[in-house]
Amino acid sequence: MPIANRNKKETKFSHISNVLNNLSIFNKKNKLKTEIIQISKVWSSCIESPISENSCPHFFKKGTLTIKVTDSNWMNSLQYLKTEMIEKINTYLGKDLINNIKFII
Repeated sequence: MPIANRNKKETKFSHISNVLNNLSIFNKKNKLKTEIIQISKVWSSCIESPISENSCPHFFKKGTLTIKVTDSNWMNSLQYLKTEMIEKINTYLGKDLINNIKFII
């Protein structure tokens, strides 16, 4: 085996959805964070482009969904669409899960 090949590790690639599903899915009590996973899975289906391309669900706690946005322009613009976004996501999920949205950069 040539020296150049001996130090190289084989890289095994995973689909991005598998990586994302394995990140931060357990809370401190080792319970599955099912709400944020549910919201993340339906995000691009119920929130249209370009909004879904410039924002993503980041955290969910006690009815408040925290959404990470690409910049302050999106943060400001989406403030006016909060009610509509809450209705769309809740309707898509079939339950009143979200009652407030907070935006972060």
